[in-house]
Amino acid sequence: MPLIAEQFGCLLAAQDNPTTGIAGTYGGFGCGLWFALPLLKAGPHELVITGSSGDLAVNVVYHLTLTSVT
Repeated sequence: MPLIAEQFGCLLAAQDNPTTGIAGTYGGFGCGLWFALPLLKAGPHELVITGSSGDLAVNVVYHLTLTSVT
């Protein structure tokens, strides 16, 4: 399934912000990846995320170690 960018409303930016560097308002687009995992047992796990769209691609591997909480 392709990722779809969604337009978000008007944002108010502070002076010297890391996105635009100037104070004021601007609009934009954003997209993200949301998912839910089933409850995982304690121990090592590997989460692999890969995908592409046009000239953009992502390939990341997370090595997770979960501990049980009592």
